[in-house]
Amino acid sequence: MDSHRAEWNQTADKSPIDPLLAWLTDHFHDLADEGQAIVTRYWKGLRALEDAHPYQMRSTLGLRMRLRDNLAISLEWYLMGTLGRTKRPIARAHITKGRNQDAYSLKTLMRRQPVWLTDFVEEIETELTRIRIRQSRLVRIRDALG
Repeated sequence: MDSHRAEWNQTADKSPIDPLLAWLTDHFHDLADEGQAIVTRYWKGLRALEDAHPYQMRSTLGLRMRLRDNLAISLEWYLMGTLGRTKRPIARAHITKGRNQDAYSLKTLMRRQPVWLTDFVEEIETELTRIRIRQSRLVRIRDALG
């Protein structure tokens, strides 16, 4: 899970704030690791839940983590479609969270989704919200440093 750390390594001139920048970078990496672990857990859990239900009751709700150039991550829900005869899932539509919002609306996420998925999505989104809140605090610190 440390593969993204190499992407973010930067050489910096020595300054009094270097230790703080290093601390921030470590915390951004930790959040990325936590986020990726939750995304992986979502997909494994979704597969297990879907195996217990008929094919017609499949979910179309996907979750991904994107790494940003500024050390931040995006934890995003999207609707899935399928590609051709292979039925390979692809991202079809991004679900908006709202500007300056830390959490997605459970009502919006669960629109046209099977009822059996609700508790699992609520649990995952609660964990993702905690990460987004921690990240927004780190971003404010980073931005205050210039």
